[in-house]
This record gives sequence, C-alpha cells and structure tokens, in this order.
Amino acid sequence: MLPVLKKPLLTEKQRETRLSWIRNHQGQDWKKVIFSDEKTFFFMKQGRLLVRRYSNETVVRPTVKHPPKLYIWGCFCYSHFINLTIFNYTLTGIGYVKILRRGLLPYLRSHPRKHYIFQEDNDPKHQSRIATTIKSQNGIRVLDWPQILRT
Repeated sequence: MLPVLKKPLLTEKQRETRLSWIRNHQGQDWKKVIFSDEKTFFFMKQGRLLVRRYSNETVVRPTVKHPPKLYIWGCFCYSHFINLTIFNYTLTGIGYVKILRRGLLPYLRSHPRKHYIFQEDNDPKHQSRIATTIKSQNGIRVLDWPQILRT
C-alpha cells in the first residue's frame, strides 16, 4: 500500500488544467514536436571529515557555500537526438538565446521543410522578451504548455 501524502502532489485545479490540455492536444502529431529541458549537476566532494578532538576544543569544519555546477541543455524529437549544450553559467534569457543559437537553430535550418513545434517548460527565461523575439524571428512555433498553478 502506498503511503498517504499530507499534501497532494497536484491540486484539483492543476489536475483539471492538465487534463484539459491533454484533451486539447489529442490530435497533436507528436512526431513533429522537439522536446527540450535542462539539468543542473552539482559537484561536491563526498566523504567524512575525521577529526580527533578533546572535549573543550571547537572544531571548524570546512564547507563549500556554492559548489561547482555544470548545466546541460538538450533536445530531441521522434527521429533524432539534436544537440547537447554544456555550460557553467547561471542561465538567463540572454544565455538561453545563446543555447538556442548553438543547439536548436542549426538543426531547424538543416531540416527546413519539417514543420516542428518546439516544447519548453514554463521557465521565465524561456518566456523572456529576448528569447520570445529570437523564436519569433526564426519561425519557431512553441507548443503551448499548461501554466504552473501555485497553491
């Protein structure tokens, strides 16, 4: 038996919104959708710090406030893995445009007759003015996505 959650993962309103989205996209040709996402990897040293101390000593344990991070963005469609873009800076709208220029646009230019729809999540940098402008200028159609509803 599954444990009962104190707070449901989705509210009733969120479930209704997602079901409505699914119903509206039942006829979607999913072979023409390019899916994308990004992932962050943290690099932290694992292990224990063994310290010998006396009862009246204070031990200062070194910590890393901001561990090194590596970000990977990628996309794929029905027939291809497109491009992985690896970067180590915090992503902004301008950085996202750089990724689109390096990762997505070359693929779309090499397949001009396919009418792809680009899927991205509701991250604010994806909706930034500069990212929206670049997508519009390059004829990138974006799959509408259910909005995140805050509870």
